[in-house]
Amino acid sequence: LLDKREVKNSGGHSQLRPVIQTIVELGGKQWPIELTLTSRDAMGFRMLLGREAVRRRFLVDAGNSYLQNPQPHHALNDPATDHEEFS
Repeated sequence: LLDKREVKNSGGHSQLRPVIQTIVELGGKQWPIELTLTSRDAMGFRMLLGREAVRRRFLVDAGNSYLQNPQPHHALNDPATDHEEFS
């Protein structure tokens, strides 16, 4: 647990959420990001990746979907390896 932060939810109400750091992998690239945690059980997407997480790494085209390969990069290189050190 890195911190606890006030975040406005989709209804505009402030919530105090726990913050963690983890590694995200997208398009064959890996980097550390900070995430705030909340229950998304009743929502359409399990996770939202914000603009800060992809800033200076990707250009987002809101008119297209599913432009990246659905398999993680390390699974494509070696299917027998489930855990790999992050670089």
